[in-house]
Amino acid sequence: MGTSLALVGAYVLAGELMRHGDHRQAFASYEALMRPYVNQAQQLPKSAPRLASPRTRAGIALGHAVLRLATAPGLRRILGKVLSPSADAITLPDYAPVAS
Repeated sequence: MGTSLALVGAYVLAGELMRHGDHRQAFASYEALMRPYVNQAQQLPKSAPRLASPRTRAGIALGHAVLRLATAPGLRRILGKVLSPSADAITLPDYAPVAS
């Protein structure tokens, strides 16, 4: 979700800066649009940080086993739905191009 947040955030920030004459209004509008999307993206299972950075050999072995399972064709789709937050949880505004 980091890449999605970065790309969506850049698009929305550029659009809001273009739309508003005052940067403070643009930042407030950006925050209002992005906050629900960011909150959803940050909802990770409590065990996610621990799984991403195991501290023992057993934890590393478990992580490798999960990654092998995650690449199995049938399980990949299921695990993707369970472990990945929705990247389409935001409706992007349509910013009209500025006439030059």
